[in-house]
Amino acid sequence: MTPGDRLILFSDGVSESRNAQGEMFGESRIIEDLKLSSSLSLAEMLAALEKDVDQWAAGEFDDDLSVLAIDLVPTPSG
Repeated sequence: MTPGDRLILFSDGVSESRNAQGEMFGESRIIEDLKLSSSLSLAEMLAALEKDVDQWAAGEFDDDLSVLAIDLVPTPSG
């Protein structure tokens, strides 16, 4: 990894969140959400993902939702 990279790990509760029709949110939607919000701060990116998953599942979850995000920033030279 190099400065500017982000590492996003998530539990199956995120990808397996279901909408009213029983369709899972899925990894491809997570990836697309993260790509669309990649120019945002890490906190904003995660908030956007949380909002999208919550809307998808209408706030009804059968499992925990866990996300670990790491933003690799350059070290100050000195």
